[in-house]
Amino acid sequence: MEAVIVYFKDVAIGELTFENNNFVYKTYEKGITEAIDKAYPLFLYDVYSDFVSPYLPESIGGWIPTKENSDLYIEAGIEETDSVFEKLVKVSKLSLHDENVYIAYKG
Repeated sequence: MEAVIVYFKDVAIGELTFENNNFVYKTYEKGITEAIDKAYPLFLYDVYSDFVSPYLPESIGGWIPTKENSDLYIEAGIEETDSVFEKLVKVSKLSLHDENVYIAYKG
């Protein structure tokens, strides 16, 4: 099953999958503890606790490009027919980093 790892700065804090039409996010206890020890403000990004939801928090969903002609959309190879999760997986395969929350592919 494909998964997307969610990072906060340098710490892997959780894993996102898509099951039964819901996004399923499971935190990594060790990563959450490390992020808290480093005083990272996880609560601002809605990625500090497990969830099952048909919607993504903006901190993760914001990685999906919305314009078909954007460089990120083209570079990721996103197709118009891709689901939200498929788009997220394609973006996660790129080497992208942010100062706060970012995603990486886990095959």
